[in-house]
Amino acid sequence: MSSNAGLSTVSELVKQTSLLNNQQFTAAKQGLEFAETAIKTTKLTFVSQQNKLDNSFHNSSLTKDDYDKRINQLKHQFELDCAPWQIYVKKLSHLIEQYSSQSDSQKTNKRIFEQSSSSKQKSSSSSVSKRSRITFSSSSSDSDVSEPIIIIPTTQKKCNSNKIKLDSSTNTDPLELSLRSSFPSTPNNIPFTAQTNHITQRIPLQHINEIAAKQIVLLHDEGQLVRWNDIIWRILTHFHVQDLGNLGIQRADQIPCVDNLIRTQNKINTYLDAYTYWSTMGTLNEIEIDLARIFYKTDYNELLIGPIEKQPKIEELFRLRSIRNEQIKKDFKSSDILKYLDQFMTKEYAWKTENELNLEHFLKFIAEQVHVKNIYQLGIRIKSVYLARNCIKAMQANQRKTMEIARTELNQTLNELAQKRSGKNFKNY
Repeated sequence: MSSNAGLSTVSELVKQTSLLNNQQFTAAKQGLEFAETAIKTTKLTFVSQQNKLDNSFHNSSLTKDDYDKRINQLKHQFELDCAPWQIYVKKLSHLIEQYSSQSDSQKTNKRIFEQSSSSKQKSSSSSVSKRSRITFSSSSSDSDVSEPIIIIPTTQKKCNSNKIKLDSSTNTDPLELSLRSSFPSTPNNIPFTAQTNHITQRIPLQHINEIAAKQIVLLHDEGQLVRWNDIIWRILTHFHVQDLGNLGIQRADQIPCVDNLIRTQNKINTYLDAYTYWSTMGTLNEIEIDLARIFYKTDYNELLIGPIEKQPKIEELFRLRSIRNEQIKKDFKSSDILKYLDQFMTKEYAWKTENELNLEHFLKFIAEQVHVKNIYQLGIRIKSVYLARNCIKAMQANQRKTMEIARTELNQTLNELAQKRSGKNFKNY
């Protein structure tokens, strides 16, 4: 039902007063599931946006008036988005209930008719058998008393088995169920390719993809690293299966959200491998900006892959494994490093080339300035502090040279103006 043709079919069904056949009944049930899923997805988006606004308000990034204004706008947009789907749900539920009641009544009438006809056939056959059995005698002579052999027919009532009927109104939507699902930690041996071809549950790929998308958002909002094996594990746990093959999926990248997640992570790993070689000084803030530009995003968080400091290659580059539970500063830029290096070299009298620079002492100096306990919480990576010092010295030399040129040009301009004015005064005399 995710295609345009499916939506147009549902739109036509909503205009009808009743369902005509089983095909329309099936289409109506699929349309109902699609509409309910759309409402739940809209609610999840609303909750996620509301949480972001709450965090901005608690962090004093938004004022009370701006917060109230945005919340009201968000609620209004949510109502507008949900209104048409709610109409769909109401109308389709009525049509499905009406058709189900009609089909049940027809089945009941058919069953009664079949039972009555079968009972008539049984009574007629039993009467014929009784009469035939009374007519025949077991005696072989006329003197014997004619005693008919009467066999009393035994009638056994068949017990009607209680069959459980599935109610179409029962909520079996995987998105709603996954809201209340608690997931254990992911094991280390989650296979990328299915190990079995035995399908135990036939779940539409659209529903599986929706489960995957929701778990990606949840992991990101929880501040966890979003990995493909975590998503696959949560899908398997939700459907209570041991392998993707039980759901009819042979490879993890057949799920669109998981495929996009894998491709995104591969691009990030390639970038970080190159960053190791060409970057001599950088910060986490600048890496986030670069990654957002690579994927044409305005912010790194739009990638939905978790915090940058949870990336394994980032942990290795910035030595963050020992402080995983500590807060990392992610507002530093290279210009801030050069500024603090200027202050540090002035304090330590380290402007001369022969003077040594201790990188650890420099980082501790920055940590003291920004009130951080551990130097690795700064989110700074420097290959060579001497290169940074030469950079500052080169900038200062260029600045002095530019100032000297500007002074020379200014003096020449002033001398020319003074000569012109003195020449005019001489002519006046």
